[in-house]
Amino acid sequence: GNEPVIWLVLPFISKNINSPEWRKREAAISAFGCILSCDVSNDLVAGIAPVILNKMLDEDRLVASSAGWVTSDICEKYPAVYATSKAFDSLISTIGPMINGSSAIMSIRASMVILAASLKTDEDSDDMPTDKFSKHFQTLCNELLGRIHSDGSDVSVYGKERVHAGEALSALIGVAALDCIGM
Repeated sequence: GNEPVIWLVLPFISKNINSPEWRKREAAISAFGCILSCDVSNDLVAGIAPVILNKMLDEDRLVASSAGWVTSDICEKYPAVYATSKAFDSLISTIGPMINGSSAIMSIRASMVILAASLKTDEDSDDMPTDKFSKHFQTLCNELLGRIHSDGSDVSVYGKERVHAGEALSALIGVAALDCIGM
């Protein structure tokens, strides 16, 4: 399997994830993102996920962007990592302000995280009374709608941030629990 590769890459990630050099931080985050396609344990991913999420706030835009890509991959491939209320709240409180923030690329990354986090698992029901998004639903909808309705003059990657926000909003509404209907 891929396990030997994972254990060879982990020391590099640990050594460089908090380096003062942005290139080393970005390389460590990207390396972790690459091994997510291997058979990595949920516990290992859960241990590193908060560090990666925090790197979405990094002062270097490439480090932050890579962290956004990896965070959306974690949400998609390892949904159990953000299954607890505390972990999910941390995820949303980090990415929520980015949706309508001053960085177009981070707006796109935040929207991608919402899209990935909204993927239903086999345990999810279509008519759940409440779920992990419920208490954040109105705020996230407002942020996404704000980005969709922005004229793009403040920041823009050729309008793609608005498209991604629309996709994320559609996914969010698609998985809305019953307590979100009529908000």
